[in-house]
Parts: sequence; structure tokens; C-alpha cells
Amino acid sequence: MNVLSFTRLWPNAVEPTLAIFNEHRARALAAVPGYRGHTVAPVPWFPRVPFPRRYAQLARVPAHETRFGIPVDHPRYPVIPKIGLRLHGAGLVAATFRHVAEIVARERIDILDAHYVYADGWAAVEMGRRLGIPTVITACGSDVYTTPKTASVRPLVKQAIAGATMLIAVGEPLAAGLRELGADPAKIRVIPYGIDAGRFAPDLAGRAAVRARLGLADGVPLVVSVGRLHPVKGHDLLIDAIARLPGPAHFAVVGEGAERAKLEDRIRRRGIGDRITLAGNFPNDQLAAWYSAADLFCLPSRAEGHPNALLEALACGAPSIATAVGAVPTMIRPSCGLVIPPEDVDALVHAIQAGLAAVRDGLWSREAARACVERSWSDVATETIAVFEEARERFAAQPASNSRAYATATST
Repeated sequence: MNVLSFTRLWPNAVEPTLAIFNEHRARALAAVPGYRGHTVAPVPWFPRVPFPRRYAQLARVPAHETRFGIPVDHPRYPVIPKIGLRLHGAGLVAATFRHVAEIVARERIDILDAHYVYADGWAAVEMGRRLGIPTVITACGSDVYTTPKTASVRPLVKQAIAGATMLIAVGEPLAAGLRELGADPAKIRVIPYGIDAGRFAPDLAGRAAVRARLGLADGVPLVVSVGRLHPVKGHDLLIDAIARLPGPAHFAVVGEGAERAKLEDRIRRRGIGDRITLAGNFPNDQLAAWYSAADLFCLPSRAEGHPNALLEALACGAPSIATAVGAVPTMIRPSCGLVIPPEDVDALVHAIQAGLAAVRDGLWSREAARACVERSWSDVATETIAVFEEARERFAAQPASNSRAYATATST
């Protein structure tokens, strides 16, 4: 089976941790005998005028790279930051269709595998329609919970959902969201993310190194949060909670993003600069040290799909507090953490206090936290291959015109 993944959410040389869960799944799939994958991960193009720092950095992404044996192409597509969302799907198709068609013809692609419903999934469905090959879309979170709230984009989200041959949701709440948007329940499959249990495991040496980096004395509890510095991750709520919590716990936020300056200002205004560290980005293979150092992991997000950071923290034995968004309520057991309402600073304050007490008193253990994590990426790959096979069978059962279009596309 030859599969072409199409998504803007893929790690690259400039942003090596961007949506790394998609790459983890691809690496697990690549280990399946007979599977061959290729990725097209478009990045924005823009003229040389002042733009947000992230867009300027993306200009340094190479046109092609190979990551873990998987070829990844980065064609450019036009975008005006913060506006024109309705045009993003059409812009992706216009900028990348020829490139995708050449790969389909050369490698005889069986499946277009899109991540994120709009604009990536919409564009993949349109290209799959033109090329006569089935499209599978994986819904990740905000593409179902947030994007459809934009009135001009909601019809395009529904078009993508209706046009996809099969749909993968990374949690049951996302599957429910797809159904609410009109998806045929018969073509939805729930496949939660997995974990690399070898990489994410309790790391005593890493724990000591992180605590030394932060200058923490023995006995000072550490609460860690991991996620990009973006409003959806709720770091502002965590800062407000810290300002209301007594010492001596220290807090560390691992991640980077456009909200750094705003969060730094909020920390200054709350007078808690000595109690919280914005630690910046770390490679994925170094995150286990941070999770292992955490006496408590905290994910105060406003929205999530099936958060990989929470899986990783639990796998490293960190008892966890997270908001009841996306699949989170299915991921945390009473033996290893608490689930609280989103955007509720009072609940966050009480949960952190209760969580630190539970850890101190031995009610939550690192062994119990690790026991909450059961799925491997190999499990995910097996289930995903089954969906790809089903998509191929469904597509083959459609009118013969699809088969003729596929033959034309792959013979040119």
C-alpha cells in the first residue's frame, strides 16, 4: 500500500516538534511490511514584507527533506496571516495540485491521507476527486471544535467531511463532533494516539538534571505544563492560578510561541516571576526528563483532541491535572489525576492543591500514572492500515468513473 500524507501539520527542520504525533504515526506505519509512505507538508509563502516572526522563520524550511526514512516535500502556498481563511483550501489546491499529481503518477498512490479537516482535508478531498483516489481525513481537535464556528468556513468543513472516503477521529468526542457536522457514522473510526513507551518512561537522571537546571532545592514540588504558547493551551489561566497559590511549588512551562511576550507581561503583573519558568522548546526526545521531573503535570487547555503531551506525561509517571476537553476525560483515571472544567481558575487552584497533596501523601503514584497508558504507536498503525484498506474497498465499490480517473492519473 502506497500512501501520500497531506498536511501542514508536520515537523520540519525549522519546527522539529510541530504536530510530532503525525510523524510518530507515520513512522509506525512505515514499519508495517508492504507499506510505503510519502508526505507533502506545505508551508506558507509570502512576499518580503514585515510579517509575524513565525512566517519569516518558515521561509527557511527546505523544499525537501527525509525524516526517519520518510520523504517529505514542502511546497509553498500563498497565505495572508490572520485573514482569508475561506481561501486557504483553494490556495492549497492551486499551489500543490501539480506536485501531488506527479507523486501520485510516479508512486502509484493508493490513499490520500490528510490531517486536519480544513483546510488540509478539504484540499485533499478535492485533489483526490480530480485524481480518482480515496481520501482519509484524520480529525485532530480544533478542526472540529473551533474552525466550524467561523460562519464562512463551516460549509467547507462540512464539504470535506462529506467528501472524505473515511474519517478517523483521535477520540470519541471528536467522532461525536464529526457526526454533529453531518458525517456519515458508518465511515468514522476512532483511533486514539499511542505512545512510545521506550522513549517516554520514568527517567531519574533526567529528573535530577531538570531540577538542577531550575535550581530547585530538595523537597520543592515541581508542576510542569507542556504545550505551545498559544491561547488555546490556557497558560494564562495557569499564571492566574499560581498567583493565588501558596508556595513553595515551582511551575515550568515547556514550549514556545507567539504568546510569550504576553505571558511574560502577565507573570510580571502577577508578581510571580520567581515561581514560574517559561523554559522554551525542547526536542521531543528530551521531554521525558521534564515529565519525569514533574511531581504534577498540568494541562489547562481550552480545547484539545487527544493530547499527546498528556499521554507522554502519564507514561513517564507524572500524575496529571487536565481540563475536560476533547478525549481528556477518557485518559485520566482517579488513581492518577483529576479532570476539571475548562477556563475555571478556581477549579485549577483547588486541583493543583489537591494534586500536590495526593502526591505528597502517596495517594497518587508514578506507577499508577504509567498504568493509565496502554496503547502503542504500533497499535495505532495496525488500526490505521485497516481504515486505509476499508477506504480502498469503499472507493472501489463506487462508480467505475473513479477507476478510469485513477488509471488516467497514474499512467501519465
